[in-house]
Amino acid sequence: MKLLIFNDDNFNALEEQMLTAYNFNNNRFKDFLEDKINNWVNLLNLMNDIIVLLKYAQTKWSFLEKMFVQSAEVKKELGEKAVEFVKYDDKMKSILTLGMKTSNVRSFCQSKNLKEDLKSLCHAFDDAEDYLNKN
Repeated sequence: MKLLIFNDDNFNALEEQMLTAYNFNNNRFKDFLEDKINNWVNLLNLMNDIIVLLKYAQTKWSFLEKMFVQSAEVKKELGEKAVEFVKYDDKMKSILTLGMKTSNVRSFCQSKNLKEDLKSLCHAFDDAEDYLNKN
């Protein structure tokens, strides 16, 4: 499964756009466009949050998948935890597939429940890594 790549130039451009939107939001003449500015700030924040969560989840998942799914010996040793990890593995793969099919980052980031799903996966991956470290 391919990982989604966010190059640094695009991430820097997003940060620049966020700064610009914040500056508009602090402008004394903003009243005319306040709703549009607020929507833009919210969208940029959402995109930033999704990208940060996705980078983190991909890093954790790419390591853990090798342990919990690909290694028959480790999978056998971990038993129920390996079975539990499969549902997180499937969810991560569905998110990556959605990201590959969606040609627009904005559209992808606005996918229903994406932020909540990524937060949940990050938490589950942290728990799985803690479990591995303890055993």
